[in-house]
Amino acid sequence: MKRLRLLDAVPGHIGGPAGYFFVIVLTIALALVNGCGPKPPNAMTVTKDYQAGRAKMEKGDFEGALKAFKKSLKNNPDHAPSLKSAAVCFMNIGQPDSAIVYFEGAIVNNPADNEPYVMIGDIHYELFDFHEAMTYYDRALEIGPIPAEAFERLGNIYYRWREFGRAREYYSQAVAADSAAGRAEYMLGLISMAEKDTLSAMQRFERAFARGITTAAYYMGLVQFNRGALSESEKWLQRYLDREPAGDLAEKARGVLTEIKKNPPIEPLR
Repeated sequence: MKRLRLLDAVPGHIGGPAGYFFVIVLTIALALVNGCGPKPPNAMTVTKDYQAGRAKMEKGDFEGALKAFKKSLKNNPDHAPSLKSAAVCFMNIGQPDSAIVYFEGAIVNNPADNEPYVMIGDIHYELFDFHEAMTYYDRALEIGPIPAEAFERLGNIYYRWREFGRAREYYSQAVAADSAAGRAEYMLGLISMAEKDTLSAMQRFERAFARGITTAAYYMGLVQFNRGALSESEKWLQRYLDREPAGDLAEKARGVLTEIKKNPPIEPLR
């Protein structure tokens, strides 16, 4: 906002006592005008409060971080990084509605950043509002790349709906975005297994297991059992039980192992 100067406002033809009176009145008026309106944000204070908030976030103090971000936003309500970080704090303290409001504010002030869209999509996904989640993930994709986890969640949505073709597309994109995406490999294995593509299922489960998905060992053992490779089946089922002896599939794994013991694999002649 351009500040008015006293000399710019005094007409040249006014002089004498009237002129002095005019100057006094105008001085008061200009002081009031120049004192009104928004003051420019203090950039140093905004940055200091923002950095303080980030430091608290790294320590897991989301309540403290939120206070710092609110101080930052008091000085500059349009500071997109503070809006986005405050939204993350709201997510972590269990206030998704407030998180969405702050993410939306970050979008308004920095529309080129697609992360807030992804984060809003994550919130809707966790709330089982899958159509809304897909809308925000799609908006994020229109702006730029999204993380492997977001692709995986899109795959999960279609997998729930038994649309395996679409699910496969998104799981494959998750693997392409992050070669260590073991969960996506595992889900691709389940799809291949459902479609009776044994070779693909085995390859996917083996990669998923190597990337830390223990449950993949159970399904690898099941695939091997169904194809008659009992020694391999026994090996994979035991791998699952070694890691998760009380896991959700432990009883089923023991059941299959019992079946194998009833019909032990034939050892090759030496």
